[in-house]
Amino acid sequence: MDKLNNLELDMFSKLAEDYPDICAHIPFLAVSERKYTIAGMYILFIYVNESLDLKPIVRPNNSHLLTTDYIVYMNNDKEQALLFVAATTNGLIDYIELYNEGQHEWSGNLGVYRFGSRNEQPYF
Repeated sequence: MDKLNNLELDMFSKLAEDYPDICAHIPFLAVSERKYTIAGMYILFIYVNESLDLKPIVRPNNSHLLTTDYIVYMNNDKEQALLFVAATTNGLIDYIELYNEGQHEWSGNLGVYRFGSRNEQPYF
């Protein structure tokens, strides 16, 4: 069980702009596993105190996916632009999926990153 790293905290911060109920959940999350794939990674979470009475995170259409218009640019490389979504079950966070929509494999390097919009032209 690991603490959330800066990238994970920053992704939750971006998601919280549209889903503010996430903020109450973050202090009680720990990473149970980080699974790397060719195109990205899954970050699986557990709650460190499941007896908490947290307000469920709910989307208006009852979807279990929490989406955002932000992209993570890794290592100042436009070919390493990753999208992310959070998945929930019964209003609790299960995992974040970080993935590359393009044709390029992701190196898995979690070094330098910045957030941008899907609609912006990246500067490099």
